[in-house]
Amino acid sequence: MTSLWASQSDIIIETAIGRARCDTRPLAVYSCKDAEGDGMKGLRFEWLGERHYRVAIHFGGKMVPVEGEILAVLAQEANRSPDQFLTLLVEKIGSNPYLRGQILRAAEHGDVAADITAMREFFHKHKI
Repeated sequence: MTSLWASQSDIIIETAIGRARCDTRPLAVYSCKDAEGDGMKGLRFEWLGERHYRVAIHFGGKMVPVEGEILAVLAQEANRSPDQFLTLLVEKIGSNPYLRGQILRAAEHGDVAADITAMREFFHKHKI
């Protein structure tokens, strides 16, 4: 399992094999692998706790911390159709064409409707 937390000066990524420290960068992309070393399929949110970034979104073998303001907008718009919500998610989180493409590719390899349903449940569970 990979965990991520941030302080004012850096971001810590902790995995089963060790810990890495990175300079803080807005919407930095981190590589994540499952226990078998494969990238994860589809899209999902992960609750990081009461830290600078409370939530990260996983897409494929990557993850990006999600800013609170963006998370609030996504939660307010969670009742959109899966395709409309995916478009909004890509627009809000995809800060550049490369990142937008990575999110869309991960969505293509998963089940978008199931992923969006899980995200809605995530918002409800964490009262976002």
